[in-house]
Amino acid sequence: MIALNRFLKSDTDLNTHFKTLFKNFFLVFAAFIILFSFAGSVNAITDEASFRTAITDGGTITLTGQTIMLTYADGGSPSTAIVINKDIILTGDGTIQVIGDFRHFSVSSGVTFTLDDKVTLTHINPDEDGGGVYVSHGGTFNMKGGKISGNSYTYSGSDTPASGGGGVLNFGTFTMTGGTISDNTVTGDHSSWPVGAGGGVFNVGTFTLVDGEISKNTAEGATQWQTPGGAGGGVFNIGIFNMEGGKISDNDVNRYGGGVANAGTFTLTGGEINTNAALWDTLNNPLGAGGGVYNNGTFLMNSGMISSNEVD
Repeated sequence: MIALNRFLKSDTDLNTHFKTLFKNFFLVFAAFIILFSFAGSVNAITDEASFRTAITDGGTITLTGQTIMLTYADGGSPSTAIVINKDIILTGDGTIQVIGDFRHFSVSSGVTFTLDDKVTLTHINPDEDGGGVYVSHGGTFNMKGGKISGNSYTYSGSDTPASGGGGVLNFGTFTMTGGTISDNTVTGDHSSWPVGAGGGVFNVGTFTLVDGEISKNTAEGATQWQTPGGAGGGVFNIGIFNMEGGKISDNDVNRYGGGVANAGTFTLTGGEINTNAALWDTLNNPLGAGGGVYNNGTFLMNSGMISSNEVD
């Protein structure tokens, strides 16, 4: 009996020992995983080279307060800092700045690029020419958060009329459910194409605005007296534009459509288009038209609000 009690006691001690070892192993393993993940997220993206490598690899890229400078274009038409050829989610908190006359990203056909959280795409010098994101035919851009701000685009002699978009130029599928496109500018060049179109967004494909804000963007015509002026301070559409929510506000143009200029199909079912302006430019144009919306296509308004826009 004494031997049996000793065996049972030793067996209980053994179980307790193994439980303690397993618990300690689990805690150490969990801590290792957390530290490894944290170190990877902080140290993986440190400069332009590591950012470009991450884009090439594809997947989720999380910024943690960095400012990444893109200093050269690697191809694309229009000229682009980075051509995205794999699905990418760019999230976290940080800034991508372009130094030079080219766009940030070109999204290839069959590829999805998602911008989320608090990431900002901007030019270090707003006078540099390039714009934000270009979406190719068959490409997809989902903007869930972040900001595209402080970019500009000027038509050059090699551009076609279907070019522009200080913030986004879309030939594919662009869905905006959050974030801000603001303080971007597009300008026409009289020698090539006099209309500056789509200060915030130039849409040729399908653009759906669910939420978020397109604000304080500008579309300008060239400075010669004969030019027709700008079109679409916030959005210029020659494709399919569905506005289900969000806000288009405080944009301006020196001719057609302070908020939206539409030459395609525009369906408004929610959201607000307000405090935009189509201004009279005494040098270029005799009259601004469509402070909120200028329509030269198909415009269906089922709901939403258009208010407090200005024509001067």
